[in-house]
Amino acid sequence: TIFANADCGINVDRHCAETLIGARNRLNEYAKLGLPMISTAGAEIVDLLAESGTLLRCPSGDAAAIAAAIVALANDRARCAAMGAAGRALMAGEFSANKQLACVRDWLRQKPRADKRVRTAYNLDNKWWRIAAAKNYLRRHGLSDFIKKLIRPMIKRTSFK
Repeated sequence: TIFANADCGINVDRHCAETLIGARNRLNEYAKLGLPMISTAGAEIVDLLAESGTLLRCPSGDAAAIAAAIVALANDRARCAAMGAAGRALMAGEFSANKQLACVRDWLRQKPRADKRVRTAYNLDNKWWRIAAAKNYLRRHGLSDFIKKLIRPMIKRTSFK
């Protein structure tokens, strides 16, 4: 990949709404690849990665702090290796697909509820019917197919105006 020769991953965001609520998937990728990281504060994942020792957090808009973090990592290869290993471990453990999907698997393993709301609901406007139908579809076809066939079309039909 493009990151194979990188010494660290850097993420610089300005302080704005998108920074506060947006995903920083590149940070997950940097961690998975074992890169130490430098990022400006703002996104929730930045705080989590900083607390886990995989990322140096700098104030948004503070170029001197970012430069100092780059120099600090450039001068401390042992620290870089430790941060990279911590990132790899975090992604293989807490953020692994098995860990993240455990609640979905547990939900799918439950026996279907046979209460009156689900038993007697036959129209698509009933939320209990939709939940039961989604659960049965997931059980039969798996998460990937569920997202492709049901979730993506729902998102396309939704207006964000």
